[in-house]
Amino acid sequence: MKSMKVNIAILLLLLLSVIAMPVGMNSHEVEALTTTQIDQHTTSGYISDVPYVWQEIAGYCFFAAMSMSLQGMGMDLDMDDLFAATGSGFSALYFNAESEFSFFPGIFARQMSYFEFFCELYGLDMTLYIDTSTDWGSNSIDAFEVLESGYRDYNNTSTDSPFNVLRESIDAGIPLAIATDVYYLPPVDYDIFRQYAAPLDAGGIAHAITIVGYNDTSQEVQIQDPGVGLFGESYGYPEDGRWNYSMSYISLNTAWQSAGYLTFCVSPGSGQVDDFEERLGDYICKRMRGDRTSYFQGYENYYFLSPGKTAFSGLGLDLTVESIRNYAVQFTDAHKPEAFLYFGHNLEAVMTMQYHSYRAALRAIPDILPGVDLQEFIDAADDALPHLEILSHNASSSSGYDLIFRDSLVFQTFEEIALDYPSLRDIDATISLHLDQLNEIRDHLFAIAESWEAAADALEEALGIQNTTMDEGSILIAAGGTGIIVLAAAILLFRRKNH
Repeated sequence: MKSMKVNIAILLLLLLSVIAMPVGMNSHEVEALTTTQIDQHTTSGYISDVPYVWQEIAGYCFFAAMSMSLQGMGMDLDMDDLFAATGSGFSALYFNAESEFSFFPGIFARQMSYFEFFCELYGLDMTLYIDTSTDWGSNSIDAFEVLESGYRDYNNTSTDSPFNVLRESIDAGIPLAIATDVYYLPPVDYDIFRQYAAPLDAGGIAHAITIVGYNDTSQEVQIQDPGVGLFGESYGYPEDGRWNYSMSYISLNTAWQSAGYLTFCVSPGSGQVDDFEERLGDYICKRMRGDRTSYFQGYENYYFLSPGKTAFSGLGLDLTVESIRNYAVQFTDAHKPEAFLYFGHNLEAVMTMQYHSYRAALRAIPDILPGVDLQEFIDAADDALPHLEILSHNASSSSGYDLIFRDSLVFQTFEEIALDYPSLRDIDATISLHLDQLNEIRDHLFAIAESWEAAADALEEALGIQNTTMDEGSILIAAGGTGIIVLAAAILLFRRKNH
């Protein structure tokens, strides 16, 4: 069971958190407030003209923050380009084990693994820092070790400290992406977290921002925050520029420490590999087809993980009366209607994240692989878009903590189940009334899986490589019919609200 929980933590890394408990400060706070150990030759730094990248949808913060960092160091890669060049837009993962059932858009499926692959392709040096003396850091470190991701521990070095790494990166002309707790960030956009939640707990999920400047005299940093404008009445691109703001060292330290001082330090290295197109193209094929080694090398036999095309077909197989009943029995009769509503909302939310990142990756891939004839690949991959669009709705992402009722296939299906249950008081009978709608959702999921299979075939042919991915039908049959999806963060919020 411990290994299952570790994998859940990995997959949720850097999604905006709704789970919270206060945590304390440590010795880095003192380091942040004093200039006695600062190099007196450099007391401030600022990187001007760093293009701002709005993340657009909750969950995209890491890619937006990294895009700002990379563009600041001279690489012409926007967020769409990163969805393509990391393979994340062409990835998906379905988790089904005992009481945990989750569909993860590719952007959440082991982020560090495919960003390390991206750095290898472009010949970049990346150092991941974390502080294991913090509650969040000590809780998260197992995840990085399972991923076999290299990291440096602020707690085990006398030379590295978060604020000195910050200074060194800015002095080198490279904006620094870090993880923070949104509860402590100043924009009014995050008041919703301060109203409904609390600071991160040890297993919470952080928000990535980009630091573009610091000043030791005023004890302030300059931030470019990709997450403002995501929720509520102020949803939309922040035209007023509130994405660019300053924070005191004390305030940043609080927000940063609450997320374990997680730091993503990237710098130029050896340059792009010679076989760039072949390696990335092969990687995308394996992500779409669901090659288990590509997703979780060393854990290929974890039957409860279904990657790539099998994520969609596996979810489709589990969208049954039996599995929805198994989900619903976790709640009291009084809470079942709201549970059904959140179920539809959460399913639509993850499909919306998948849809937009996949569509963006398809837009960007011709520029990333200009030497490959991608026409047949794009034609096949485009077939999935209308099905993903039908399963998506932007309100699922922009509503924040509030449910916005909408006329969409997924949400309306579970809204009707929620409305019917109080009068019938029979789960199976209630769900059975809506089998036609559930089967329609299943058909869209199976169509997406077929499109991804065909797209992988077309890209392999264009690259002249042979498919070596194992047949995973038996794995899916074993998983099918036993579970149902739950977006873990949101369902935990629902349970927290009702206890």
